[in-house]
Amino acid sequence: MKKINPFDECPVYETQSFIFRLVNEKDAEDLFTVYTDPITLKHENRDGFSGEWKLKSSDELKNAWQTEYKNRQFVRWSIISKDTSSVIGTIEIAPLPWGKWFFGTETPVGILRLDLLSSFEKQVFFSEIIYMMATELAYDFEVTKIIMKAPSNQPERVNALILNQFYPDTNKEFLYDDYYIRINTTV
Repeated sequence: MKKINPFDECPVYETQSFIFRLVNEKDAEDLFTVYTDPITLKHENRDGFSGEWKLKSSDELKNAWQTEYKNRQFVRWSIISKDTSSVIGTIEIAPLPWGKWFFGTETPVGILRLDLLSSFEKQVFFSEIIYMMATELAYDFEVTKIIMKAPSNQPERVNALILNQFYPDTNKEFLYDDYYIRINTTV
């Protein structure tokens, strides 16, 4: 089976509890709930982001992240709960170093970002999502190394990363703190 470039046709993923598809403007109301949740905001990875992120309405999210996808910079998926049929977070994969693209340049490292409504911040859900990200996304984006942030004050996320064969970045391969790395040998 021939692999499709995810920027030509964005894949949809599915796990036992969730469906992951390209974020779109219909997600704005649910994402407004996610990105105004005070606990979710505290756990959001803001490394490398210098702007202000204080949403006043769901309208501000209607076209969020679509330009980056069209420009083939990164992809952000909405996470849809199968139980509630609502969007309960987002996942993203972006290339490292920043400023590179995934295909056609040397980008063997992908950074994963996961923002999840605080009521879903449980190890079982993190592990399910991280496993999908570490296998499916790494394969589709042809990255051999993936990194993800998990501060020590987020033990549910840290434990899920360790269960999914991530190890702490003790050698400081990445310039920020609290990152975990996974070497992907299936690419």
